[in-house]
Amino acid sequence: MKYLNNKGYLFLLFLIIACTNNVNIAEYCSYINKPENGLVITKEINNLKFRCEYKPAEYLILNERNKSFENEKSNDNEGELIKEAKNFITFYLKISSDKNSDFLKSDLKIQDDYYKRLNYYNSDITSDISLIHEKDTLPCNYTYLERNFGIGNESTLIIGFQNDKQDLKGDLHLLINERAYDLGLLQFDYLRTNINNIPKVKL
Repeated sequence: MKYLNNKGYLFLLFLIIACTNNVNIAEYCSYINKPENGLVITKEINNLKFRCEYKPAEYLILNERNKSFENEKSNDNEGELIKEAKNFITFYLKISSDKNSDFLKSDLKIQDDYYKRLNYYNSDITSDISLIHEKDTLPCNYTYLERNFGIGNESTLIIGFQNDKQDLKGDLHLLINERAYDLGLLQFDYLRTNINNIPKVKL
């Protein structure tokens, strides 16, 4: 070791950090879903809870593999899925109510309001969502509402932004101008340091 120059020490240090930063799939998924790691942000307004989760491309790919395994099917399009996942910035917005298992029925006064809320979260909300990165404001490219249909009390709104730059340097600020319940602006701030701290996982 005494014969190593400064470059040699730096290279060894890099190898040690690279090795210790790799985790298995279970550890990786656990890290992504822990609020203390800064990738999960929860806001409670009135009787509604909004739990917003940043989902990196690797997590989405692993999730799709798990679905294929559970369905006992091989995914012949995995290459395309990996490419698509890396071209998007994705968030899962999990919404629940402490008054009803279906958040769309929370404080419902007339049945017509239910269908207005359903239509809003199924389509109209897309135009009310944006993502700020440094000086750029990205429009939302797609949303998809996964309803719970009585299983659990959370519904999940999947939110996607096309990422042409891919190598983003700054913080991410997700903005939602919520109109179904007239909640106004919901803002979820994701620090670049927390995103950069996500451990590596082998796909």
